[in-house]
Amino acid sequence: MLVRGEVVPGSAGVVVTSRSVWTFDGHGRFRRTARTARTEGPSVPYGSWGDFVQARFVGDDSAVLLSVLPSGRPPGSFGLLSSTVLWTNLGTGSESLDASFGPAGEWFAPSPVPSDMDLWPGELPFTAFGQFGPDSMDLRVFDQDAYWVDRSGDPHRIESMGREYVENVTRMLLERADEFHVAYQLRECLQSAGDALLGRVNGRVLACSLGIGSVGDVSASAWMRSTPLLRRLLAT
Repeated sequence: MLVRGEVVPGSAGVVVTSRSVWTFDGHGRFRRTARTARTEGPSVPYGSWGDFVQARFVGDDSAVLLSVLPSGRPPGSFGLLSSTVLWTNLGTGSESLDASFGPAGEWFAPSPVPSDMDLWPGELPFTAFGQFGPDSMDLRVFDQDAYWVDRSGDPHRIESMGREYVENVTRMLLERADEFHVAYQLRECLQSAGDALLGRVNGRVLACSLGIGSVGDVSASAWMRSTPLLRRLLAT
């Protein structure tokens, strides 16, 4: 059977092949990153982002490949062709193949975010770095103290960051604490709503029922300084 699943510019997701990880940010951009047997995050170089006009899965259930046509290629260009697709959370056009891919976490470096132990269906772990595209922050970064992720979506082990870089990131986070505080509260609300729809116990709702203060009960500065991320940066 010929697989003809199409990745439209508005699709967000990841395709793991035998050689690369292809990330689509949902805004018509993609990037290709080299991978090891299991993606190790910061141990491999991260590619740059580019626009694409077409991306689709080709082949049959025994050997599926990803074909991507970047923007700016001349008419009639074939584009880029991946190695064998091993996993994706994007539809390939084959229900039987899509059902065989299994959980996302097996294909990414172990996530230091506690909530990633119970991902939503189709949700990617924090360690699918850059999954929201350039200049988009994954707010789970505040829930862990192992990585800083820059504006391109590239991860940096905090223990390996230079002092000047640590100081610049710390200063930026404190200066933008109000903005991140509001965004984090919105994420909590969306997480609570999604958990309710899936019939799951939500940590925020449970904390409120136990009389434990919420993020909204403290100032932006106090919240920021209490996050595992900033505590680690300040201690570095």
